[in-house]
Amino acid sequence: MAGPDTEHSAEASVKPRFLRRWLATLLSARHFQYKLLSGTAAAVLVIVFLAGVFLFIMGRNHFQETLRAHTVQVMRLSGIIENDIAALASDHRGFLLTHDVRYLEPFQRRRQIIKKRSDELASLVSQNPTQRDRVSKAQSAVQQWINEIAQPAFDSPSSTTARPSLGTVMLDQARATLQSLQDDEQIVLNQRMREQDWATQ
Repeated sequence: MAGPDTEHSAEASVKPRFLRRWLATLLSARHFQYKLLSGTAAAVLVIVFLAGVFLFIMGRNHFQETLRAHTVQVMRLSGIIENDIAALASDHRGFLLTHDVRYLEPFQRRRQIIKKRSDELASLVSQNPTQRDRVSKAQSAVQQWINEIAQPAFDSPSSTTARPSLGTVMLDQARATLQSLQDDEQIVLNQRMREQDWATQ
């Protein structure tokens, strides 16, 4: 009757024999072309797989970078429009204080710039209905202020009625709307940066 030591030694001797036989078959010259072909095919498959992984990662990073650049562009442009609105109000105030027509030309020029930039911002956020509505709301508030407060003052300075508080409310509403747009874009940007960091790790 064979003991446990005998069984263990038999198993141990089978493993080296099998390993030696496998290595001998692998290194033998028999069927060399098939071995070479299968080795080359395996290497090509690994290279193709790695290239696919790298292309996927590069494509994803490019997509993330494009989205991030778009978000930064929206934030930058809405900030510029906010500054333009403040400058527009400043031109109007300067005219009310001095009745100097020199303020009219910069006012009209800035009005056109705000319209152009607002249209550009609207096209940037056209895929997002909430942001598109905010841009439209800010545009409407500025246009209402121009039509009801600023332009009548420039047209007939002597009959200017004192409604500066109403004008301030309209422009403050437009700036607050643009600020909320920037806040939302900042949240989206932070989210994308966290996702990119997580993906990189």
